[in-house]
Amino acid sequence: MTDTESYDKELRTAWLEEVGKFDRAVLTLASAALSISVAFIRNVGGNSPRHQPLLGVGWVLLLASLFLIVASFTISKQAIEARLDRKQEIGNKLSKKAWTWSVRSGWLLAIGTFAVVLFAWLNL
Repeated sequence: MTDTESYDKELRTAWLEEVGKFDRAVLTLASAALSISVAFIRNVGGNSPRHQPLLGVGWVLLLASLFLIVASFTISKQAIEARLDRKQEIGNKLSKKAWTWSVRSGWLLAIGTFAVVLFAWLNL
């Protein structure tokens, strides 16, 4: 194995590790945001909180974020399996797809969290 091939392999390994860390962070944050918003509506929101559709939008976005991140885990696994089977091109395509879904999940997390925080702020 040449120095360039070794370096490329190290970069791919590092990239996969970082994607995994990002995915786990999004999964943790989306789950926490959902939990906190449920606690808020039960304990602080009172019997008739205002702007409930805003909370619904936030929950849908957070759930979509969770769905995408779990799908990204599955696709990442498939990408690794393809590479192990020496199907580099398929593995690369699946890795790009997993990364795209991870990024979209991060955006859904950010927008969903904003909606939930805005709902909470409007009901204080």
